[in-house]
Amino acid sequence: MAIGELAAVEPELLVYAWEAVVSGGRDAAARLEVEWHPARQTCATCGEVKERAPGDWLGICPTCGGSVQVAGGDELDVIDLTYTSDEEETAK
Repeated sequence: MAIGELAAVEPELLVYAWEAVVSGGRDAAARLEVEWHPARQTCATCGEVKERAPGDWLGICPTCGGSVQVAGGDELDVIDLTYTSDEEETAK
């Protein structure tokens, strides 16, 4: 899964919940892999703002004082799903 910084989902908690749901059942070997996508802040005047700490949002560019916009980081997407049947697992 792709999870963005602004998606209001904590990746570690999602993985923990996934493991709790599949544990002890026939899907106990199922894995959830998370790909983190940070949000970017960009200044219309001078470009990307790199001094931002995670979770810290600036309204004004620290370099030139221009207006700062947020882009990306809102992903909550299934990127890939692979299913293996019990028969395929047994054959391995």
